[in-house]
Amino acid sequence: MSTLIFDQLFLLNFSKSLLLLPYFLFAIFVAFYIPGDLILGKIKQNLPTFFERIVACFIVGFTLWAYQGVVFGYLNARYLTYAYLGLCIFLWAKNRLNIKTIQKIFKIPAICFPKNKLSYILLFIFVVGIFGQVQKFWVAGNLASDGIHIFAAAGDDALWHTALISQLARRFPPFQPGLVNEIVHNYHYWSNLVIAELVRVFHLPILQTQYQYMYLLMSLLLGGVAYTLAKKLNFSGYGVILLVYLQYFSSDILYLFTFVTARTFNFSIGALEGGVEFLENPPRAFSIVIALCGILFLKLWLQDKKLRTGIITALLFGSIIGFKAHTAIPVYIGIAILSLLLIIKREIKMLLMPILTAVLALFVYLPVNISSGKLILTPFWITRDFAVHPDLHLSTLELARQTYALHANWLQALRMDITMLFLFLLSQFGIKNVGWIPVGGIIKKLGLPLYLFLYAAMISGVILGTFFYQESGGANIFNFFLASSLLLSIPMAFLLGRLLNINVWVRILLVFLLLAVTIPRWMQRNQSFLYYFKLTSPIIDTDELRAMDFVRNNTDSEEVVLVFNEGSWDSRYPYVSAFTQRDMYLSGQWILESHNILEFKDREKVRKIILASKDVNQVKKLLKENNISILYFYGKPVFNEGLKEINLIKIFENDTTTIYRFSNDNN
Repeated sequence: MSTLIFDQLFLLNFSKSLLLLPYFLFAIFVAFYIPGDLILGKIKQNLPTFFERIVACFIVGFTLWAYQGVVFGYLNARYLTYAYLGLCIFLWAKNRLNIKTIQKIFKIPAICFPKNKLSYILLFIFVVGIFGQVQKFWVAGNLASDGIHIFAAAGDDALWHTALISQLARRFPPFQPGLVNEIVHNYHYWSNLVIAELVRVFHLPILQTQYQYMYLLMSLLLGGVAYTLAKKLNFSGYGVILLVYLQYFSSDILYLFTFVTARTFNFSIGALEGGVEFLENPPRAFSIVIALCGILFLKLWLQDKKLRTGIITALLFGSIIGFKAHTAIPVYIGIAILSLLLIIKREIKMLLMPILTAVLALFVYLPVNISSGKLILTPFWITRDFAVHPDLHLSTLELARQTYALHANWLQALRMDITMLFLFLLSQFGIKNVGWIPVGGIIKKLGLPLYLFLYAAMISGVILGTFFYQESGGANIFNFFLASSLLLSIPMAFLLGRLLNINVWVRILLVFLLLAVTIPRWMQRNQSFLYYFKLTSPIIDTDELRAMDFVRNNTDSEEVVLVFNEGSWDSRYPYVSAFTQRDMYLSGQWILESHNILEFKDREKVRKIILASKDVNQVKKLLKENNISILYFYGKPVFNEGLKEINLIKIFENDTTTIYRFSNDNN
C-alpha cells in the first residue's frame, strides 16, 4: 500500500481526532484533575511549581477515577459517577475557583520549568521522548481507505485492550470479550477501566481515546512524575535530567553483546523493554506511572507524617495491583520491609499506611484474581533460555552447567547459573545497572526508610523473575524484571548526576557513554516503525469494518454473535466484540487460553458441531440453548445439511464477510 500520509480518508479522520482533542482535555480536567486537586489540598504546597502540582493532581485523579468505577460498578449503580463528578466540581469551584486562582493558572511562567540551560535540555528530552513513545499510536485506529492500521510490536494485543474497554464501557464487572456471561478473571484491567469510564461518561470514541489521547497523556505524566520525584529527592540538576531521560530512552545493550561475541551489531534480539516501548503494554505503563507517584508521596509522607498524605500514598500503592500485578508485588515487598523498620523504631502510628495499602490491595485483587494461577518454582529458567539464543553465542555456558549438573557438581553448576544471570541483567538493564553500585550519600539523600523500600523492591523483582514461572501467562514473569528496571533508574540517576558534576571532561565522557548505550536502540525502534508505516497492510480491512458496522446498527444490543474465525485475527483477540458492540458466544480463543480461561473449550466443541453437523435438530437445539442469533463468517461459507435446513437468513454479504441470522420464531 502507499503511505498513509497521502491517504485522504486517513488524513480526514486524523484531523477529526485533532479537533476532538480539546474535548478530551476538558473531560480529563473534570474527571482527573478536579478530584485530584481536591484530595491533595494543602499537600500541594510541598510541590513548589505548578507543573509538579498538575502532574500529581492528574495521577491521583485518574487513580480515584478507577476506584469510583470499581465501587459504583460493584454496587450496580454506575450512574453515581455523575454524582461523584458533580460533587467534586461543586467543592472545587467553592474552594478553588476565585480570581487569585485563575490568575495563577494563566500565569505561564509558573507552569514552565525554570529558565536555564538545563531546562531547555529537559524540554527537548520531553518533546523527543514523548514523540518516540506515541508516534506509532497516533496513526492507529484512524480509518484509512483500506481499513484500520495498528503500528506496534504488540498491535494484536492492542485489540484485546480495545475489546476490554468496549466491555467495561457497557457493563461492570465485564464479560470476557470472547465469552458472553463469563466474567473476566485473572486479569488486571484497571488501565482499561480508566479509559472505559471516560468513554462511558463523556461519550468519547474508543479508538481515539485509547490510542491517541490517553497514551499521549500517560507519556507526558511518565516524564512529569519522574521530574517531580527527582526534584523532591533533591537530586542535582543533572540527576533530574537523567531520571526523566531514562524513562524515555532507557535501553538494553544486547546489540553490544553481539558485537563482542559475534563481531556484529545485532538489533534483532528482542529486549525485555526499552523506553520507546513504554506504551506497548498499557497495564504496565499505567502501573509504572502510579508506582513513581506512590514513591513521591511516600517521600512526602515520611517527611510530614500527616494522615492525609498517608491515605493518598495507600490509595496509590493499593491500586497498582489492579493495573499490573508484576509491578505491585515488588512494591508491596518493599512496603513490608519498610513496615518492619517502622516496628523496630516503634513508630506504630505510621503503620496505618502499610495496613491501608494491604486492605485496598486485597479489595482490588481478590474479586478478580482469587483463582489466578500460582507461581511455579523454576530457578534460572529465563536466564538459561537467554543464554542459548543462537545470536548471542553464549550457549557454552548452559552446556557447561548441564555437564556440571550431570556430574553432581552443584557448586560449579550454580556458578554457571549466576554467570548467566549476571550477563542477562547486564545486557537487559544496560546503563541502569550503575544503580546497583552502593555509593556514599544515597542513604542520606533518600533516607533509610525509602532506601530500604527501594532496594527491597528492586531485589525482590529480580528474585521473582529469576526463580519463578507463571502457571497462567507463562513467560510474562519477565515483567518482574521490568519493575526492578524502573526502580533502578532512581539510584542510577542520583549516582550519575553526582559524577556529572565533577568536571567538564568527566561530563563529556559520561554523556557520550550514555548516548552510545541508549540512542541506537531508540533509533532502531523508530526506524522499524517508519518501515511498517510505509508498507504494512491494515489489521482490519474496510469490508470487514462495513460488516461489523452493519451488525452494530442493524441488530439488537442483546443478541449473541458466534464468529467462525479460523485463521483470522479475531481467533487471537476478540475485536469483533469491540467493533460490533455485541456479546460473543466464542471469540479470541488464543487470548482466552493464554489467560488460563479454559471454559472456551466446551464452546469450541459446540461451534464445531454447529458447523459440521448434518442433524438439523441438533443444530437448532445448540443455537437455541446458547441464545445464538447472529452467525458471522469470514468469506462465503459452504454449509452441511444441518445449517442448510434451519432457514438461516442472510442479512449481510461482501467479499470478506457473510452474516446470517437465526431466528427462534422461524424454527
